[in-house]
Amino acid sequence: MKIGDVSSTTGMYGASTNQKPGGSDSMFNQSVTLAANTPIDLGTFAGKPLEMQIFNGGGYEWSGAIRIQEPASGSQVTPEQAAAAYAAQSYTEAEYSQGQNVTSVVELLYLMNKGTLSTDEVNSLVNQQHNITPSEVTDALTRLGINSNEPFTVNGQKYSYNPENNNFEKAD
Repeated sequence: MKIGDVSSTTGMYGASTNQKPGGSDSMFNQSVTLAANTPIDLGTFAGKPLEMQIFNGGGYEWSGAIRIQEPASGSQVTPEQAAAAYAAQSYTEAEYSQGQNVTSVVELLYLMNKGTLSTDEVNSLVNQQHNITPSEVTDALTRLGINSNEPFTVNGQKYSYNPENNNFEKAD
């Protein structure tokens, strides 16, 4: 599969997700499984595929910020590296910022669920460090098949989201 060969339910890396395309309530299943080293298809953004992958060793990449291994001195950039760089550069500054925030929410959900970050730490990162807006949080949740107005499950753990204070909470 070449970069850009993407269907509505298959990510850039070829793995299916539970993302359902469209805009109706039928797309909400209120449950998502997030795992490291597994492609996550978040639909399209600014007319381009929005995909991400969280790394087991920390960090993540998304279709606007793909990790490219630096070529050895004297060697040429591979076609794959050039395509990744071209894809990343196709976003405007505003699109890049919004895409970064949406994918950050997904990574923070993963880290909160894994226990790497507490709910308070995630809320602090969302509101203070990253300045992610409630609409960007809602966008990220919607792309995962979650209605942000209802409790939801990530890897079997229940959570809720309050857009008024832009905070996540563990639900009973």
